[in-house]
Amino acid sequence: MHLCVEDWKWWWKAFFASGSVAFYVFLYSINYLVFDLRSLSGPVSATLYLGYSLIMALAIMLSTGAIGFLLSFYFVHYLFSSVKID
Repeated sequence: MHLCVEDWKWWWKAFFASGSVAFYVFLYSINYLVFDLRSLSGPVSATLYLGYSLIMALAIMLSTGAIGFLLSFYFVHYLFSSVKID
């Protein structure tokens, strides 16, 4: 659909659509902090946990976003390489 309307920013949508998994991972880490990690001894430990969880979520976003973008790019390249221009 984005290609039909000549949306030249399709690659950002492909990156963030596949990278949005990291948002759910970060929400789950907050859920795990609130309901399962009762042994943390203060706000410093919780801040460190959330900081490292955010770094992990950003790494997940970069890796899954890059994979989603590359697969979308190769699919679009394959799709348009088979179209013959008269």
